[in-house]
Amino acid sequence: MFGRDLILSVVFHAVLLAATLVAGTLGIQRPQQFADVIHVGVVSLPEITPAAPEPITEVKVPQAVQAEPEDIALDDPSTKPAEVIEEPKGKPEDKPKPPPPTQPAQTGETNQAGTNDDQIKLEGPTGTSISGMTIGSSKFNYPHWPSLAFSKINRFFYFSVNIDGKVYCDIRFDVIKSGKVIGSEIVNSSGIPSFDQACLNSVERASPLPPLPRDWLDEYIQITMTFTNY
Repeated sequence: MFGRDLILSVVFHAVLLAATLVAGTLGIQRPQQFADVIHVGVVSLPEITPAAPEPITEVKVPQAVQAEPEDIALDDPSTKPAEVIEEPKGKPEDKPKPPPPTQPAQTGETNQAGTNDDQIKLEGPTGTSISGMTIGSSKFNYPHWPSLAFSKINRFFYFSVNIDGKVYCDIRFDVIKSGKVIGSEIVNSSGIPSFDQACLNSVERASPLPPLPRDWLDEYIQITMTFTNY
């Protein structure tokens, strides 16, 4: 019995020694123990009595010195020089205006063709109700423009009543730069109001006519258009 306990004791110590060596080899360290303990002491501070606030000294702001109004001397109206009133200048004369477009040209003597020397008389297209055209200036040398005007006015002429005999009607009007017809009027009646009105309507409905040529310097050109029933 004693021998068995001895053997167990030896085996136990051997196992314990082996475990100690293995633990040292694996680097297992025992937890460090802090030997020193820091003791903190609480010290009560002496009571501090707050100082009494200093009295606030009132600061007086100096008042602004108001300047006394100076006596303003009023001018004696009797001492003022009399104002010179200029008489209104007369309204400048307006620039001379050109004669109304509806006035016929009166310069030059009438030639055998029944027109003035400064006018151009053209025959109307064959087969139309336009007998001819009188242009108010001999300087209007643009044959293509009357042809276009003849064609457009003839498209707007309409009269279906039969008239005994041959009649004529003269319509005078002005054409401005854009081709617009202004101031149209009957200057020579055919004696048949309905025919005269048909001639006047054809001119007004054809407006605007082709624009005047660019190198034509006047603002308008006067035209007299002669209509007939044949």
